[in-house]
Amino acid sequence: MIKYQADLYYSPEPILPDNLLIPSIITVHDISPLILPGCFGPGIKIVLSIYIKKANIRKSTHPITVS
Repeated sequence: MIKYQADLYYSPEPILPDNLLIPSIITVHDISPLILPGCFGPGIKIVLSIYIKKANIRKSTHPITVS
């Protein structure tokens, strides 16, 4: 990104580089476990909570969700 002097970083997944210094857009494909936690069994909740915790949703300048 430095080589090409990027103005914006886009990721189709909610994962960002740790040392990102430019605005970013990420896509979060499912936030329903955050909104409707009672609709999921315990196994799915654990997997999705780990995935959501690893996601850099708060670090992103503009998160997009498709759920």
